[in-house]
Amino acid sequence: MTKPKNKTGSPAPESNIPELIRWIAIFLLVFSAVMAPLISSDHLSIRLLCLTLGTASAFFWLLQAIFEQRLELPWGWHTAGGAILLVAAIASALASDGPQEAIVTMLVWLAYASAFVLAIWIGRNERIRRGLLCTVCAAAVPISVLALLQYAYILDTVNARIESGTLDDVIRSQYSGERKGLLTRTANKRIYSTFTLSNSLAGYLLILMPTLIVLLALAKSKSGKWTLLVVLHLLGLALFFTFSKGGWLVGLILIALFLISLGRKWFARRWALAAGIVVIAAIMLGTSIGLSPTLRTRLDGMAGELGGSARVRTQYWMAGLSMWRTSPVLGIGPGNFKHYYMTHQSVAAEEAQHAHNDYVQILAECGPLALAGYVLFWAAVLIGSARQREELTLPPESPPLQIVLPIAGVLGVMAAGHFGILLRVFDEQGLNNIFNCTLAAVWWVTYRVCWRSIANVASRPLAFGLLLGTLAFVLHSLIDMDFYVEGVGYTACVVAGLAVAPWTRMKYVQMQGAMQLAVAALVSIAGIGLFYGAKRVYEADMERTLGRALAQNAEKEADLTRARKHLKTACEMNPFDHRAFAERATWLQRPPPDLKKAVEAWRKAVTLAPSYADYHSHLSRFLSHLARSDRSLLRPYLEEYRKQKSRLPAGHVRERFVPALVEAALAVELAPNTPVYRLYHAKVLLLAGRRAEAREEFRKALELHAAMIKGRAPGRQLLSREHLKYLREQS
Repeated sequence: MTKPKNKTGSPAPESNIPELIRWIAIFLLVFSAVMAPLISSDHLSIRLLCLTLGTASAFFWLLQAIFEQRLELPWGWHTAGGAILLVAAIASALASDGPQEAIVTMLVWLAYASAFVLAIWIGRNERIRRGLLCTVCAAAVPISVLALLQYAYILDTVNARIESGTLDDVIRSQYSGERKGLLTRTANKRIYSTFTLSNSLAGYLLILMPTLIVLLALAKSKSGKWTLLVVLHLLGLALFFTFSKGGWLVGLILIALFLISLGRKWFARRWALAAGIVVIAAIMLGTSIGLSPTLRTRLDGMAGELGGSARVRTQYWMAGLSMWRTSPVLGIGPGNFKHYYMTHQSVAAEEAQHAHNDYVQILAECGPLALAGYVLFWAAVLIGSARQREELTLPPESPPLQIVLPIAGVLGVMAAGHFGILLRVFDEQGLNNIFNCTLAAVWWVTYRVCWRSIANVASRPLAFGLLLGTLAFVLHSLIDMDFYVEGVGYTACVVAGLAVAPWTRMKYVQMQGAMQLAVAALVSIAGIGLFYGAKRVYEADMERTLGRALAQNAEKEADLTRARKHLKTACEMNPFDHRAFAERATWLQRPPPDLKKAVEAWRKAVTLAPSYADYHSHLSRFLSHLARSDRSLLRPYLEEYRKQKSRLPAGHVRERFVPALVEAALAVELAPNTPVYRLYHAKVLLLAGRRAEAREEFRKALELHAAMIKGRAPGRQLLSREHLKYLREQS
């Protein structure tokens, strides 16, 4: 294509603005792709901060398309499947009764889509494609280093401090008060690194290990081979110490596929190196088992856990299918599985936040059309990548490439060290800074080694590694929740985009004149709205976290007042966050109480999450307290609750206890197999003068408790000793 000429007849100078915008988009994608798995935590604000950066890279990509007056859109069955999934999920979100979870889930999936499309666009330049792949693979090494440090030192230290009570303040402020969950994770010696769950760490490592194995198999220099050998052993040990049975199974499948394809020829030429890998791995594993009684005990117990894991997952999947049958078209709404689970769980089933099967959860939450789009997306990615045959040539190296990628990666690791709670290993900030700088240095060394090794690798073997990594995600998603863990799902979408980039057809849409202005205006409005919304959610979540921490550690009335102000601010900034309203209601009940505002906050939380049984149960207990102490606060709500008396058994009910009874009955209706809600319902029935119904609820609570013991339900779901003593007295 000839360049336009100016009046002198020489070529007109090209604008550098589109090129600058393009490199900004690449920088943000690398930054977010490195950062996402390093801060995969329970804190909503931190996750959204990282994922919004990925969406921002798509924003800059659209800007450069506007400057160039031409928009490139990937075209194929995989993009059709992704579009079907997003459209169906948006329709489900609009019909959902849980707006907070639906909004957050859609923001996450929008970031996934942005990362996938950008990886395709960037991956059309083979050299940049390889550089981006190196940055993503290098991120697995600091994660594995942290995981092995957890097994060797951190888990034992944290466990001892939890049991002695010296870590309580940290747990309250950083782990949302989940003392039992953290104690379990540290006691069983299952490493989780930055993912909070061991199975998620296994799923993440499986995505990147095939590419690293291909690099090792085809590396030319000895230094590169030995460095990659060390890297793979780090990842392999981390995968082993997750004790993820599903991760091990998928890993064995990948090894088998490698051996019968690319590995068969490689082993024939390098049998000595292959033997060395096996011997070193066997020595390391044997030494670990021989020197660690804890490891031997853990391995002995895994055989007995296999049946339990299968049983638990089956219960999750059956509950998910039951949810889908109640809403067979649009599902229950994205992200709302955890709220509906108690309605559909069986007796003695464990508590669950996810279905531990992405396909079942998407069906339950978004309906069959969304599931069809999801399956079509991954099937098209795998089939198209497997059919790729041509070798791709490397274009000339762009000067910014060796500057932008390493800087973005190092800054991503450092930012994760600043924001990622699970990377704060030491009590002293100075030691944490040194540790995070070390992780950044580890990332940089790994990136450089991968970059040198990948320069001489043909494109077809590299495509095979990407194909196996994508296949690992698809298989592991059958038995776990990889798509719903941002660090895993985001990485998988980037890898999938790089896998399909060489063969994806592009559709070009010309933008000139009015269309160019319209797209520019639309992109600007959407981008500003998205950033503003994410900023508000981030700030609101930080206010809620700070308010909860202050309230839990309040020693004076002034501390509690400050905590309430922060929680009020969180509710105002994010009016969809039911957790903020529930937190505010809880602390408004504490002395000095503000009962009027507390009942308003509880009702708001129930309105925002009407399927969450725990809120109804808490509100019921609070309303029963008001019925005995301050009936005037109930008057504004009595007429509304009278209309819901059909939920109550026929017969006389004391008027002031109608609101409490309705909420208690709703809690039992939403969680029929949870004994504690039966107990609270019975207490309100007793106060309302319904002794016969109360005795029946007491009896059902005891029966459910016994059934849970027989079914080996986890202890946190069973009734406490105080509850059991009270039940036996009443029965």
